[in-house]
Amino acid sequence: MWPFKSTSKPVKSRTAGSREGNDCFPVGPYALDSRLPTTVQLRPFTEAELIALDRDVTFVGELVAWAPPVQFEDLEWNVVLGLVNGVIYKISLQFNGARAKVGHFHRYFAIRCNRDFSVGPNIGGAQIWDAKNGNICVDGRNLGGEAIVTVTLTSNAIAGYPRET
Repeated sequence: MWPFKSTSKPVKSRTAGSREGNDCFPVGPYALDSRLPTTVQLRPFTEAELIALDRDVTFVGELVAWAPPVQFEDLEWNVVLGLVNGVIYKISLQFNGARAKVGHFHRYFAIRCNRDFSVGPNIGGAQIWDAKNGNICVDGRNLGGEAIVTVTLTSNAIAGYPRET
């Protein structure tokens, strides 16, 4: 799931009693469907990094770039952004750390998302929640005493973005 391998459209569940009235939360200075603050400096992915993503879809006017790390839920996260014509359509966060710290985040965050958003499918261990403006996907992996957790927010707006051929 890090950071852009996915289906061409956001996954949407059909949960009764939906909480899709809530928008995805901002992460530091980054928010879906908004322009990047002018103070944020990005480092575009290299050609090799883009190839390694093995993306199924690319968009006209797309930029995939490393952004400065952010503090989110008391952890420092690596950040990759997807933008189309300067508008953020994807925020992908990754934290590597002690297994206990990652586990604590994962449990707490799942409780928060279950409360605030409509629960979507669990695909290969990755949990998805639906929001009004997109979806949230959380995936974690244990690596001995260490672990990795990835949080990805994807905008529903991508359904209308022209794709490169």
